[in-house]
Amino acid sequence: MVWYQLATVENHCCLDSGITQGLESFLPKGQIFEGELLLTPAKIKKALILLDTKLFITALQETIAEFAYVKDRGDYRNSFNIHNVTYGSIPIPTKNQQEELIYISEQFVLCFGSNCIFSNNIAALDQIINCLAENQDFKIRTELLNSLKGDEQSIDYNTSLAELITVHRRAIEKKAIPSPEQVFELAFTILQVSVSGQTNSSRVIAKSAFVWLSAKWTFILNNQRFLLKCPNFYEKAITQACNAEDGSYQERLIALLQAMLPTLGIGNAIQLNQILKDLRKT
Repeated sequence: MVWYQLATVENHCCLDSGITQGLESFLPKGQIFEGELLLTPAKIKKALILLDTKLFITALQETIAEFAYVKDRGDYRNSFNIHNVTYGSIPIPTKNQQEELIYISEQFVLCFGSNCIFSNNIAALDQIINCLAENQDFKIRTELLNSLKGDEQSIDYNTSLAELITVHRRAIEKKAIPSPEQVFELAFTILQVSVSGQTNSSRVIAKSAFVWLSAKWTFILNNQRFLLKCPNFYEKAITQACNAEDGSYQERLIALLQAMLPTLGIGNAIQLNQILKDLRKT
């Protein structure tokens, strides 16, 4: 397990010191279920930060296999025991298991796609879309893939977020200007997915989204002030939220979204603010 712990640290730190790459050579008895469970989330984190498409696809395949295995066994404690480890590879999930975990697979993909937007990296977004068009050991719906391509209108929450990613992607490509509401909506929605879902990626997403949203607010203030409601009244509070250094990035992102919300003049602002308050508690 020590080698798995070292490999996990390597991935959390986004390093390539050869531990993960040569892990099998350090394991004379082969892979360990418990070690894989420890390592895979770190791989996902590294892939999201570096926007490494190949690593992301590999780590997502491993993640869905682990979810399927645990679900099939009925309880985490029936699947893994750090004091009595299990040697071997976690089975590739069946087609039915992949179908059952589609929603989780899509959430991971949406986190990756959103981070591409936050990093202004359209090339990585194109790469992930191309990879998803191929057969993988996990499934996403054709409707979501088409929404990411901009070929289909949304039909539910996940496809709506995919469609919004496409809006921002096209804005980057055409050097267009998304509306303040579209900017708010992307940061707000992916925060919900990363916090409330099962991706365990809220720290990575919140940091990227906060940096992106802070920069967008400066642009909005200077170029789209006429689209805001009473910007002079809320400007100081928003600027303070942008410049905040205390608290986690998730807390700072929530504070910034709450500060921006009144300037949008949208009808469901009260409900959105309540959602943000609830996210503070998670």
